[in-house]
Amino acid sequence: MNHKEKAALAKQLIGLGEKEVYTYHEQGITYRMLIVFRGEGLFYAENDQCLVFDKFSARDAVVSMKGVDKWLDGTPFADRERLKENLKKYYKQSYKDALDIEE
Repeated sequence: MNHKEKAALAKQLIGLGEKEVYTYHEQGITYRMLIVFRGEGLFYAENDQCLVFDKFSARDAVVSMKGVDKWLDGTPFADRERLKENLKKYYKQSYKDALDIEE
């Protein structure tokens, strides 16, 4: 999946309601998460900043962040470690499994 297709998918998922995408609100930030591509992709958003991981396995609960260093809009991550913590936290809340993150 190329960047343009990921951006289009992210825009579509941001527009869905809380019943279609796991959504959490904390400290003024809206977090969203959803497994996509029949378990081979993971959508994650903080407010309007989005990521679509295509190196993901729902079966193994593992995602690769190798080569991922900015949001889909091109903005660099403010804090990569906090992002990884949030991915683990909201994945666990959404899917009840511990997410492993590969670098």
